[in-house]
Amino acid sequence: MEYDLEPSAFCPQANASSYSWLKKNLNLNAWRYGCEDYGVSRADVDQNSTVNSIDAMLTLRDSLDLDMSSTNWVTGTHTGDVNCDDDSNSTDAMVILRKNLGLDMSGTGWCVG
Repeated sequence: MEYDLEPSAFCPQANASSYSWLKKNLNLNAWRYGCEDYGVSRADVDQNSTVNSIDAMLTLRDSLDLDMSSTNWVTGTHTGDVNCDDDSNSTDAMVILRKNLGLDMSGTGWCVG
């Protein structure tokens, strides 16, 4: 568990050693950043290096349990879960869209870089 350092300071070593390592807030709420996410964007669900409305729509599509086989959805442990509540759902889709539109992110739970 890490509380002060940025993931770039400890995740590469933790992942290379196959350790499960987390960054948490000092207030110990539900927010967490796991090193398994290091280098992978939860928000960039198609991993094309751009977070945009397509990522929001893919996250919404996935949350509705629609067929994802014809999409560029990259299945991962936390794909689409941008509020770090361990569930990718329509709330995450709306938060991705909000970020993409450049709206205020305070109070959204946005937890990714």
